[in-house]
Amino acid sequence: TVAVSSNTATLSGAPSTGSDGINKIRIYRSTGTDQLIDFQNGSRLSETDLDTAYQQGLFVSQEVFENGSNSILAKGEKGDDGTNGADGDSPFKDNFAHLTEVTGGSIAAAQGDNTRNINTEAVTQSWVSVGSGGQFTLDAGTYHIEASAPSVSTDRHYIRLNNTADSSVVVTGQTAFSGADNVATHAHLVGRFTISGSSTFTLVHNCGAARTGDGLGVGIGNNTYHSQIRLIKLS
Repeated sequence: TVAVSSNTATLSGAPSTGSDGINKIRIYRSTGTDQLIDFQNGSRLSETDLDTAYQQGLFVSQEVFENGSNSILAKGEKGDDGTNGADGDSPFKDNFAHLTEVTGGSIAAAQGDNTRNINTEAVTQSWVSVGSGGQFTLDAGTYHIEASAPSVSTDRHYIRLNNTADSSVVVTGQTAFSGADNVATHAHLVGRFTISGSSTFTLVHNCGAARTGDGLGVGIGNNTYHSQIRLIKLS
C-alpha cells in the first residue's frame, strides 16, 4: 500500500524483485478523460476555462504516449516506445553494432562470389566479435541488419549474408549494376533474422564480371572504408 502526505509517498514495504533482480517503482500522472469544461453558446470564454480544456487534452495525449510501454524501465533500459530509463542514454546504447571493412587501398574482384573482409568493429558490443577471413560471430537472438558494399565495373552485383556453418543464405540484398568502365555503385542489403545459438557469418559479394585492381572498391589513403554492416539486436 501507498500513503501520500505533503507530496511524499510512503510504501508499506519494498516492491518485489523482478526477474532482472531489480526493485522497480513506477510513478506516473493519470489525467481523467471525463470532459472538464462544457462551453455554451453565448457564454464568456475565460482564460481559466480555456487553459483547463487545453491542458486536459495535452496531458491525456502525453500520458497515452508515455504509457505505450507497460514495462517499468531500469536505468539505461530501452522501452517499447524507444524511450530510455533514468540516465537518458541512447536507445541504441547496448543493441547497436557497426562493422566495417578497412583496407590500405583498392580491392580486386573475381567473377562470382567474393567474401568481403569485415575486419573492424567501429561500434563494439559484447554480443558480436570479428574474426579472421571476414567472419564475424553473433550471440543467439533476433537481429536487424543493414549492409552495403561498393563495386567498380563488375556488371550486375549483389551482396548476401551467409551462415558459415552450412553456407546457407540468411539475407539476400538487391541487385546493383556497374557496367560502364570506371563506374562504381553500391549493393545494399536489409533484413531481419533469428539465431538460436552463437553463429558465424560472412558478407558475400557476387559480381557478374571480374575486375583487377579495384573491382570491390577504390582505395584512398591507408585506411579506406569499403563494405559496412550495421546491426541492431532486437531481442
